[in-house]
Amino acid sequence: MSENMNGVSVGNAADKTYANTKYKDTFFRYLFKEKAGMLELYNALFDDCVTDESEIEDCTIEDVFTRQMKNDLAFRVRKKRVIVLTEHQSTLNENMPLRFLMYLGRTYNQMMTTNAVYKERRIELDAPEFVVFYNGDRNQKEYWEMHLSDALPEGVEVNIDLKVKVYNINYGKNSKLLQQTKLLSGYSYFVDKIKYLCKNGSELKEAIDIAVRECIKEGVLTDQLTYLGSEVVGMFATEFNMDEAVKVWKEEAREEGLEEGIKEGRKEGQSEGRLGIIKDYLKNGGTVEQARKLLKATEEEIQKATKEM
Repeated sequence: MSENMNGVSVGNAADKTYANTKYKDTFFRYLFKEKAGMLELYNALFDDCVTDESEIEDCTIEDVFTRQMKNDLAFRVRKKRVIVLTEHQSTLNENMPLRFLMYLGRTYNQMMTTNAVYKERRIELDAPEFVVFYNGDRNQKEYWEMHLSDALPEGVEVNIDLKVKVYNINYGKNSKLLQQTKLLSGYSYFVDKIKYLCKNGSELKEAIDIAVRECIKEGVLTDQLTYLGSEVVGMFATEFNMDEAVKVWKEEAREEGLEEGIKEGRKEGQSEGRLGIIKDYLKNGGTVEQARKLLKATEEEIQKATKEM
Protein backbone atom coordinates (compact mmCIF):
# COMPACT_ATOMS: atom_id res chain seq x y z
CA MET A 1 0.00 0.00 0.00
CA SER A 2 1.09 3.58 -0.47
CA GLU A 3 0.12 7.07 0.60
CA ASN A 4 0.66 10.50 -0.90
CA MET A 5 3.16 12.97 0.54
CA ASN A 6 1.39 14.55 3.48
CA GLY A 7 2.41 18.17 2.93
CA VAL A 8 3.11 20.78 5.50
CA SER A 9 2.14 23.97 3.74
CA VAL A 10 5.14 26.13 3.04
CA GLY A 11 3.03 28.81 1.38
CA ASN A 12 3.91 31.41 -1.22
CA ALA A 13 6.95 33.57 -0.55
CA ALA A 14 4.97 36.60 -1.73
CA ASP A 15 2.61 36.17 1.25
CA LYS A 16 5.40 36.17 3.85
CA THR A 17 6.95 39.11 5.65
CA TYR A 18 10.69 38.84 6.13
CA ALA A 19 11.55 40.92 9.19
CA ASN A 20 15.20 39.97 9.40
CA THR A 21 17.19 42.72 7.73
CA LYS A 22 20.01 40.30 6.83
CA TYR A 23 17.76 38.70 4.25
CA LYS A 24 17.64 40.25 0.82
CA ASP A 25 16.21 38.84 -2.39
CA THR A 26 18.40 38.63 -5.42
CA PHE A 27 16.80 40.31 -8.42
CA PHE A 28 16.47 36.91 -10.10
CA ARG A 29 14.66 35.45 -7.09
CA TYR A 30 12.42 38.51 -6.85
CA LEU A 31 11.23 38.12 -10.45
CA PHE A 32 10.01 34.57 -9.89
CA LYS A 33 8.76 34.56 -6.30
CA GLU A 34 5.11 34.97 -7.32
CA LYS A 35 3.15 31.88 -8.36
CA ALA A 36 2.56 33.39 -11.80
CA GLY A 37 6.32 33.64 -12.36
CA MET A 38 6.92 30.07 -11.21
CA LEU A 39 4.17 28.84 -13.52
CA GLU A 40 5.63 30.76 -16.46
CA LEU A 41 9.06 29.31 -15.75
CA TYR A 42 7.74 25.74 -15.47
CA ASN A 43 5.83 25.96 -18.77
CA ALA A 44 8.89 27.37 -20.55
CA LEU A 45 11.29 24.75 -19.18
CA PHE A 46 9.09 21.74 -19.83
CA ASP A 47 7.13 22.95 -22.85
CA ASP A 48 3.85 22.61 -20.96
CA CYS A 49 0.70 24.69 -20.72
CA VAL A 50 -0.43 24.54 -17.08
CA THR A 51 -2.69 27.53 -16.41
CA ASP A 52 -3.95 27.08 -12.85
CA GLU A 53 -1.74 28.99 -10.40
CA SER A 54 -3.26 27.09 -7.48
CA GLU A 55 -1.30 24.06 -8.71
CA ILE A 56 1.92 25.86 -7.75
CA GLU A 57 3.41 25.67 -4.25
CA ASP A 58 6.59 27.49 -3.23
CA CYS A 59 9.09 25.03 -1.71
CA THR A 60 12.14 27.27 -1.49
CA ILE A 61 14.26 26.33 1.53
CA GLU A 62 14.87 28.91 4.22
CA ASP A 63 16.97 28.95 7.34
CA VAL A 64 14.39 29.20 10.12
CA PHE A 65 16.71 31.26 12.33
CA THR A 66 18.25 33.84 10.01
CA ARG A 67 15.63 33.70 7.24
CA GLN A 68 18.44 33.38 4.75
CA MET A 69 17.60 31.60 1.50
CA LYS A 70 19.35 28.28 1.17
CA ASN A 71 18.48 27.81 -2.48
CA ASP A 72 17.29 30.30 -5.06
CA LEU A 73 13.91 28.95 -6.05
CA ALA A 74 11.98 25.70 -5.69
CA PHE A 75 8.35 24.94 -6.35
CA ARG A 76 5.91 22.07 -6.76
CA VAL A 77 3.45 21.57 -9.56
CA ARG A 78 0.91 19.44 -7.71
CA LYS A 79 -1.02 18.12 -10.69
CA LYS A 80 2.18 17.07 -12.47
CA ARG A 81 3.73 15.52 -9.30
CA VAL A 82 6.95 17.46 -9.98
CA ILE A 83 9.29 19.52 -7.80
CA VAL A 84 11.52 21.99 -9.65
CA LEU A 85 14.67 23.14 -7.84
CA THR A 86 16.58 25.97 -9.50
CA GLU A 87 19.70 28.04 -8.95
CA HIS A 88 20.91 31.16 -10.73
CA GLN A 89 24.69 31.43 -11.10
CA SER A 90 27.06 34.02 -12.50
CA THR A 91 30.02 31.81 -11.54
CA LEU A 92 29.93 28.13 -12.40
CA ASN A 93 30.00 25.66 -9.51
CA GLU A 94 30.70 22.02 -10.34
CA ASN A 95 29.33 20.94 -6.96
CA MET A 96 25.75 21.74 -7.92
CA PRO A 97 24.69 18.06 -8.13
CA LEU A 98 25.81 17.57 -4.52
CA ARG A 99 24.17 20.80 -3.40
CA PHE A 100 20.91 19.85 -5.10
CA LEU A 101 21.01 16.44 -3.41
CA MET A 102 21.21 18.22 -0.06
CA TYR A 103 18.44 20.64 -1.04
CA LEU A 104 16.22 17.77 -2.13
CA GLY A 105 16.49 16.01 1.23
CA ARG A 106 15.49 19.17 3.06
CA THR A 107 12.69 19.86 0.59
CA TYR A 108 11.15 16.40 1.05
CA ASN A 109 11.56 16.73 4.81
CA GLN A 110 9.66 20.02 5.01
CA MET A 111 6.82 18.59 2.92
CA MET A 112 6.12 15.61 5.20
CA THR A 113 4.50 15.25 8.59
CA THR A 114 6.71 14.44 11.56
CA ASN A 115 7.89 10.82 11.66
CA ALA A 116 6.17 10.05 8.32
CA VAL A 117 9.23 8.11 7.10
CA TYR A 118 8.87 5.64 9.98
CA LYS A 119 5.43 4.48 8.87
CA GLU A 120 5.11 1.13 7.12
CA ARG A 121 3.31 2.43 4.07
CA ARG A 122 5.40 3.80 1.23
CA ILE A 123 5.40 7.56 0.73
CA GLU A 124 4.83 8.56 -2.88
CA LEU A 125 7.31 11.27 -3.81
CA ASP A 126 7.06 14.05 -6.37
CA ALA A 127 9.68 13.70 -9.10
CA PRO A 128 12.51 16.25 -8.81
CA GLU A 129 13.98 18.37 -11.60
CA PHE A 130 17.25 20.27 -11.10
CA VAL A 131 17.98 23.39 -13.14
CA VAL A 132 20.80 25.96 -13.13
CA PHE A 133 20.50 29.26 -15.00
CA TYR A 134 23.95 30.56 -15.93
CA ASN A 135 24.68 34.11 -17.08
CA GLY A 136 28.33 34.59 -16.19
CA ASP A 137 31.02 36.05 -18.43
CA ARG A 138 32.82 32.93 -19.60
CA ASN A 139 31.97 31.66 -23.05
CA GLN A 140 29.77 28.61 -22.53
CA LYS A 141 27.52 26.53 -24.75
CA GLU A 142 23.76 26.97 -24.55
CA TYR A 143 22.99 23.79 -22.62
CA TRP A 144 24.90 21.10 -20.77
CA GLU A 145 24.43 18.67 -17.91
CA MET A 146 26.23 17.90 -14.66
CA HIS A 147 25.97 14.54 -12.90
CA LEU A 148 26.54 13.57 -9.29
CA SER A 149 28.16 10.34 -10.51
CA ASP A 150 30.99 12.39 -12.06
CA ALA A 151 32.21 13.14 -8.52
CA LEU A 152 32.24 9.49 -7.46
CA PRO A 153 35.30 7.19 -7.77
CA GLU A 154 35.93 5.54 -11.10
CA GLY A 155 35.58 1.78 -11.23
CA VAL A 156 33.06 1.69 -8.40
CA GLU A 157 29.46 0.62 -8.94
CA VAL A 158 27.31 3.75 -8.75
CA ASN A 159 24.00 3.29 -6.97
CA ILE A 160 22.88 6.90 -7.08
CA ASP A 161 22.98 9.70 -9.61
CA LEU A 162 21.46 13.12 -10.04
CA LYS A 163 21.28 15.12 -13.27
CA VAL A 164 21.44 18.91 -13.32
CA LYS A 165 20.31 20.74 -16.44
CA VAL A 166 22.31 23.93 -17.06
CA TYR A 167 20.92 26.65 -19.33
CA ASN A 168 23.03 29.56 -20.54
CA ILE A 169 20.66 32.54 -20.31
CA ASN A 170 23.07 35.20 -21.54
CA TYR A 171 21.32 37.40 -24.09
CA GLY A 172 21.50 35.79 -27.53
CA LYS A 173 21.63 32.26 -26.08
CA ASN A 174 18.73 29.79 -25.72
CA SER A 175 16.41 32.02 -27.71
CA LYS A 176 13.63 29.41 -27.76
CA LEU A 177 13.56 29.16 -23.97
CA LEU A 178 13.79 32.92 -23.47
CA GLN A 179 10.99 33.59 -25.94
CA GLN A 180 8.67 31.44 -23.84
CA THR A 181 9.11 33.48 -20.66
CA LYS A 182 9.03 37.28 -20.62
CA LEU A 183 10.52 37.41 -17.13
CA LEU A 184 13.59 35.35 -18.00
CA SER A 185 14.15 37.07 -21.35
CA GLY A 186 13.70 40.46 -19.70
CA TYR A 187 16.21 39.55 -17.01
CA SER A 188 18.70 38.39 -19.66
CA TYR A 189 18.24 41.61 -21.65
CA PHE A 190 18.58 43.81 -18.54
CA VAL A 191 21.81 42.12 -17.40
CA ASP A 192 23.24 42.33 -20.91
CA LYS A 193 22.63 46.08 -20.97
CA ILE A 194 24.52 46.49 -17.69
CA LYS A 195 27.46 44.42 -18.95
CA TYR A 196 27.64 46.42 -22.17
CA LEU A 197 27.58 49.76 -20.36
CA CYS A 198 30.31 48.65 -17.94
CA LYS A 199 32.46 47.47 -20.83
CA ASN A 200 32.07 50.92 -22.35
CA GLY A 201 33.37 52.73 -19.29
CA SER A 202 30.32 53.27 -17.07
CA GLU A 203 30.58 52.71 -13.35
CA LEU A 204 28.36 49.92 -12.07
CA LYS A 205 25.74 52.07 -10.32
CA GLU A 206 25.53 54.36 -13.34
CA ALA A 207 25.19 51.35 -15.65
CA ILE A 208 22.35 49.90 -13.57
CA ASP A 209 20.56 53.27 -13.41
CA ILE A 210 20.79 53.68 -17.19
CA ALA A 211 19.70 50.08 -17.82
CA VAL A 212 16.70 50.51 -15.51
CA ARG A 213 15.57 53.68 -17.30
CA GLU A 214 16.08 52.22 -20.78
CA CYS A 215 14.30 48.95 -19.96
CA ILE A 216 11.32 50.78 -18.47
CA LYS A 217 11.16 52.97 -21.58
CA GLU A 218 11.34 49.91 -23.83
CA GLY A 219 8.68 48.00 -21.85
CA VAL A 220 11.08 45.40 -20.45
CA LEU A 221 10.34 44.36 -16.82
CA THR A 222 8.55 47.70 -16.49
CA ASP A 223 6.42 46.85 -13.45
CA GLN A 224 9.24 45.21 -11.50
CA LEU A 225 11.88 47.88 -12.21
CA THR A 226 9.46 50.75 -11.56
CA TYR A 227 8.43 49.25 -8.22
CA LEU A 228 11.97 48.46 -7.02
CA GLY A 229 13.68 51.65 -8.17
CA SER A 230 17.10 52.10 -6.56
CA GLU A 231 16.79 48.78 -4.68
CA VAL A 232 17.84 47.01 -7.88
CA VAL A 233 21.46 48.03 -7.24
CA GLY A 234 21.55 46.18 -3.90
CA MET A 235 19.68 43.18 -5.26
CA PHE A 236 21.99 42.93 -8.24
CA ALA A 237 25.05 42.98 -6.00
CA THR A 238 23.77 39.97 -4.00
CA GLU A 239 23.65 37.68 -7.03
CA PHE A 240 26.93 38.67 -8.66
CA ASN A 241 30.47 38.92 -7.39
CA MET A 242 30.41 42.48 -8.64
CA ASP A 243 34.11 43.27 -8.13
CA GLU A 244 35.05 40.22 -10.17
CA ALA A 245 32.30 40.78 -12.73
CA VAL A 246 33.22 44.40 -13.42
CA LYS A 247 36.88 43.40 -13.61
CA VAL A 248 36.07 40.78 -16.25
CA TRP A 249 33.86 43.16 -18.23
CA LYS A 250 36.58 45.81 -18.30
CA GLU A 251 39.26 43.27 -19.20
CA GLU A 252 37.14 42.19 -22.15
CA ALA A 253 36.68 45.78 -23.23
CA ARG A 254 40.42 46.41 -22.92
CA GLU A 255 41.20 43.35 -25.04
CA GLU A 256 38.88 44.62 -27.73
CA GLY A 257 40.67 47.94 -27.76
CA LEU A 258 37.53 49.83 -26.76
CA GLU A 259 38.50 51.05 -23.30
CA GLU A 260 41.84 52.49 -24.40
CA GLY A 261 40.14 54.13 -27.35
CA ILE A 262 37.66 55.85 -25.07
CA LYS A 263 40.29 56.94 -22.52
CA GLU A 264 42.60 58.47 -25.10
CA GLY A 265 39.82 59.84 -27.25
CA ARG A 266 40.96 57.88 -30.24
CA LYS A 267 37.96 57.41 -32.45
CA GLU A 268 39.80 54.77 -34.43
CA GLY A 269 40.32 52.63 -31.34
CA GLN A 270 36.73 53.17 -30.27
CA SER A 271 35.45 52.19 -33.70
CA GLU A 272 37.52 49.00 -33.76
CA GLY A 273 36.36 48.14 -30.26
CA ARG A 274 32.71 48.61 -31.20
CA LEU A 275 33.12 46.51 -34.31
CA GLY A 276 34.73 43.77 -32.20
CA ILE A 277 31.78 43.77 -29.80
CA ILE A 278 29.22 43.75 -32.62
CA LYS A 279 31.10 41.00 -34.44
CA ASP A 280 31.36 38.81 -31.32
CA TYR A 281 27.71 39.44 -30.52
CA LEU A 282 26.59 38.26 -33.97
CA LYS A 283 28.97 35.27 -33.89
CA ASN A 284 27.47 34.15 -30.56
CA GLY A 285 23.94 33.99 -31.94
CA GLY A 286 22.75 37.58 -31.62
CA THR A 287 20.60 38.85 -34.45
CA VAL A 288 21.15 41.98 -36.53
CA GLU A 289 17.96 43.45 -35.09
CA GLN A 290 19.18 42.82 -31.53
CA ALA A 291 22.53 44.43 -32.39
CA ARG A 292 20.73 47.52 -33.65
CA LYS A 293 18.56 47.73 -30.55
CA LEU A 294 20.94 46.71 -27.77
CA LEU A 295 24.33 47.83 -29.10
CA LYS A 296 22.96 50.85 -30.99
CA ALA A 297 24.83 49.53 -34.02
CA THR A 298 24.57 51.58 -37.20
CA GLU A 299 23.95 50.05 -40.63
CA GLU A 300 27.57 50.82 -41.57
CA GLU A 301 28.90 49.06 -38.47
CA ILE A 302 26.68 46.02 -39.08
CA GLN A 303 27.81 45.79 -42.70
CA LYS A 304 31.50 46.02 -41.70
CA ALA A 305 31.08 43.48 -38.92
CA THR A 306 29.28 40.92 -41.12
CA LYS A 307 31.82 41.43 -43.90
CA GLU A 308 34.73 40.67 -41.54
CA MET A 309 33.08 37.57 -40.00
